[in-house]
Amino acid sequence: MSAEMSFPWAALLLFFGVSSAAFSGSDDRYPPGKRGAGKYEETLDVLMPNVMATAEDQYVCASQPVERELYIVDFIPKASMEVVHHMLLYGCGNVDRSQLDGRYNVDCESECLGNNVILFAWARNAASPTIPPDVGFHIGGDSGINYLTLQIHYGDLNAFQGGRRDTSGLALTVTPIQQTYLGGILLSVGMDIEVLPNVNNAHTDIACTYRSRTPIYAFAFRTHAHGLGKVITGYRIRDNSWEMIAKGNPQWPQAFYPMSQIYEIKEHDVVATRCTFDGTRTDHTVHVGSTHNDEMCNLYIMYYTNADRGEAFKVCSIEGSASLFSHIPPGSDYVPPEMPRMDDAVDDDDASDDTNPQETMDVVLDEVEDKNLLGEVGRGETSTPATPVINDNKDATGSRVLNVVPDWAKDLKLGQVGGVDTDSNDNLQLFHRSDRTWDFESFDREFHYIGRQDEIKEDTVLVMDQTGKLLSSWGANLFYLPHGLFVDHDDNIWLTDVALHQVFKFAPDQLTRPLLTLGTRLQPGEDASHFCQPADVVVNPKDGSFFVADGYCNSRIVKYSASAQILLVIDNSAIQHLSPPSMLLVHSLTMAHQNEHVCACDRQNGRILCFDARSGQFLRQIMLEEFAGIVFAAKYSPMRGGVLFVVNGASALNKPVLGITVNYTTGTVLETWAPTEGFSMPHDVTVSSDANVVYVGGIDTSRETKIWKFVDPVPDTETKSESRSHLERNLERDSLLNHGEVASKGGADSPAIDTRDSGTTAVILAVLAVPILLMIMIAVMVRLQAQGRLNTGRGIFVARRRGQQRDNFSIGNFFNKKKGFSQVSTDDSDQEAATWSEEESDVEEYSILNSKRTQNL
Repeated sequence: MSAEMSFPWAALLLFFGVSSAAFSGSDDRYPPGKRGAGKYEETLDVLMPNVMATAEDQYVCASQPVERELYIVDFIPKASMEVVHHMLLYGCGNVDRSQLDGRYNVDCESECLGNNVILFAWARNAASPTIPPDVGFHIGGDSGINYLTLQIHYGDLNAFQGGRRDTSGLALTVTPIQQTYLGGILLSVGMDIEVLPNVNNAHTDIACTYRSRTPIYAFAFRTHAHGLGKVITGYRIRDNSWEMIAKGNPQWPQAFYPMSQIYEIKEHDVVATRCTFDGTRTDHTVHVGSTHNDEMCNLYIMYYTNADRGEAFKVCSIEGSASLFSHIPPGSDYVPPEMPRMDDAVDDDDASDDTNPQETMDVVLDEVEDKNLLGEVGRGETSTPATPVINDNKDATGSRVLNVVPDWAKDLKLGQVGGVDTDSNDNLQLFHRSDRTWDFESFDREFHYIGRQDEIKEDTVLVMDQTGKLLSSWGANLFYLPHGLFVDHDDNIWLTDVALHQVFKFAPDQLTRPLLTLGTRLQPGEDASHFCQPADVVVNPKDGSFFVADGYCNSRIVKYSASAQILLVIDNSAIQHLSPPSMLLVHSLTMAHQNEHVCACDRQNGRILCFDARSGQFLRQIMLEEFAGIVFAAKYSPMRGGVLFVVNGASALNKPVLGITVNYTTGTVLETWAPTEGFSMPHDVTVSSDANVVYVGGIDTSRETKIWKFVDPVPDTETKSESRSHLERNLERDSLLNHGEVASKGGADSPAIDTRDSGTTAVILAVLAVPILLMIMIAVMVRLQAQGRLNTGRGIFVARRRGQQRDNFSIGNFFNKKKGFSQVSTDDSDQEAATWSEEESDVEEYSILNSKRTQNL
C-alpha cells in the first residue's frame, strides 16, 4: 500500500510514509514569543536510511519519533527526480516498528497507524515553498503527531545500479516556539478517473462544501498527476460565484507555488477542482492508480488558520456533480504558458480586502467556535438543503453516564468482530473472523475476493449472556469474511459476508443450513441477484420486510418483502438535494421511530440518513461534530423517547474515537462514552432491550480486547468516596435521555406545545416549590446542628461535602436512618483499561475502489 496521498477513509486511501533523523535538546531556554530572524530555528533531517530499491514503482517508508514539541517553518527538499518519482511527508500518531531505528519498509504497508496527516509533498525537482512568517506546522506535544514518516516512490532502478543506495529526503527548519498561525494542507483527490484513448480534455471533477466555522487562508498550491495530466485548476465558489485560486501544469516541477493572493475559505464556500487529461497520448483506457502507468488527480492547497481552533489536514474526495460543473468558467482546460515564480510569495499587504490574514482572522475567529470540516465529505451546490439537517446541537451538560465494565469476557479469544446484536433474552450474539482479516490483498480491483479460498474452520458466531459467559457457538466452515449480524424479532440470525457477497438468514433452531441466501456466491455485482460487499441487514418486525446495506461498492439500500421479493432500492437519487448528494459506504442499518424509519450510517460522509421505511423517501440527516466525519454504526432504542447509540472511527480530523448517545427526535448529543484509554477501532454497536447495557465490537487485531460492555447505571464502588448513588445516576440519566421526549411522542411532525399553558403551569409550580424547599432546608439544618456538623457561615454546602467524606450524608440518608437507598453490586463500576488503537481505522475502508495498489492514490 502506498501512494501519492492518504486520508482517513476506507476504500480510497492512498498510502503514506516517512523517514529518519534525530532532534534533541530542551526548549526551556527559549522564551515565549514569535519566530524571529531564525534565532531559535534548527534543522531536522528526515532522510531515507540508505535504501536499496528492488523493483520499479516501489514505495518505501521510513519513520522516526518526534521527541518534543516543534513547529515546522520550512521544508527543504533533498532529492532529485532522476532517483525519486515523488515523496510525501506524513505526521503519524503511531507507526509500524519495522520502519524505525534506521530501518525501512518496502511497499509501505503501513505508513501510519492511527491518526495521520500529510505535511508535505514533492516531485519533479520542485523547489522549497515560501511559508509566510508566523506560520508553523505543529508536530509533537499535543498535536497528535508523534512520528514522522517519509514515503518515497522510486520510479525505476537505474539510480541503483552498481549497488548504490539512496538517502533522499527533507531538511525541516523547526522551532520550539509556538507560531501565531497553524499551517495545514487541504487535499482534493479524484477517485473516479477514466481517460479514454484518443480523447483530448478528459475531466475528473471534485467538489466539497467547507463546513467549519474556522476559516482557512490559502497561500500556496501544488498539483499532481502522472504522464497524461494536462492541467489542474482549483476554484472557490462563494454565493454561486466561481473564482479561480490555483492553476498548474502537473508536468512542471511539482512544487508548492505561491497563489496570486491569499484566499479566505470559510463556512459554506465550495472548493472545486477540475483535472484535465490528454488521452491522445495513450492507446488504452487509463484509470486511477499508484504506478506511473496509472493516473492521479491531486490538488494540494497549503493554508494557515487559527492556531487554537484550526485543523492541520482536510480532505475533499467527492466527485463533483455535472450540474455544478456546468457553471465552471471557460478556460479550465487552458494550460498556463509558464509556471509561477517561486519568489512571488504573497505579502500580507497583497491579500484581498476580505482576507487580510492578521485582521480578518483575529475578528472572525474570536466570534465563532470551531466545527469539523465536513467539506471532506461535502459536495456540490452551495444552496441550503430544504430538508432539516441536525448539526452540532450538543446537550449542554456534556455528561457521561455509560461506563465500561472492566475486563468483561477478557478470556474470550476473538478475531475481528464484524457484527453484534442482542436476542430476545438480551444475550449478546457476535460475528467474528477468527484468524481471518480483511487487508489490502483480500480483493482485486473488481472486488473479487482473492484471499484465502476456504471457509473459516472455527465457529464464527458466539452467544454470550450478560456476565460474559459463553453459552453456545456455531458457524464453522460456512463463511469467508464475516461482517454484519442482526437478530430479528423471531430470533432469526441474519449475517452478511463481504467476500462471498451474500446475505444469509438462519433459524435459531437450524444453524447448519440457512433458511435464505441472497446474492451470488463470490460474485460482486449491482443487479437484482448480486450484492457487492453487503455490510448489514435490519428487519421490520411489523411486516417482516427487511433492508440490506449494499454497502461498500454499491452504496445503496435494498428493501425486500418478508418473502424476499425486492420492493424498492434507496440510492443516491433519494438525496440529490443534500450536500454531498451521494452515499459513501452504507455501513450500518437500524429501524427507528416505531419502525416507521430506516436509518443508515453513511460512514465516510460522517452522517446518519433516515428514510421512510415504506416508501424509501428521505426524511432527515443527522450530522454532528462528535461524529468527527466518520460513522461506523448506530443502533436505535425506543426507550426514553427514542435514542441512537452511535460509534465513530479514527479520522484525519484527529478527533477522539467515541460512543455517542443521540436523542433521535432533537438530534442533541446526550452523552459520549469510551473505555478509559479510548476505543480500539470500534466497528458495530448494539443495546439491550432496556437500553441500560450497550455492547461494542471492534476489529483491531493488535489488541486483545475486541468486545466492550457498557452499563447504565454503573454500580457504585465502595472505595470511591465521591461516587454517586444508584438513584443519583438514574436521575441524571433520565434527565438527559428524556430531553426532548415530549416532542418525540408525536414524532418529528408533532404540533408545538402551547407555551401559554406551560408558562402558567411553571409559575404555579415555582410558587408551590418555594415553601417546600424552605421547609426541607430548615429540617436539614436542624438535624445537622443537632449532630454538630453545621459550620456557621458556610452552611449546608460545607456540611454536605464533609458528609460525603465521612458517612455518605445525602437526602436519602436524612429521611432513612438505615442505609439510605440500597447499594448495588460493585462488580461493574470501574472503567475498562482498553488501549487506544494506533492502527488504521478498519482496513476495509481502503477497499471501496478496491484492492491492492489501485486504491493507493
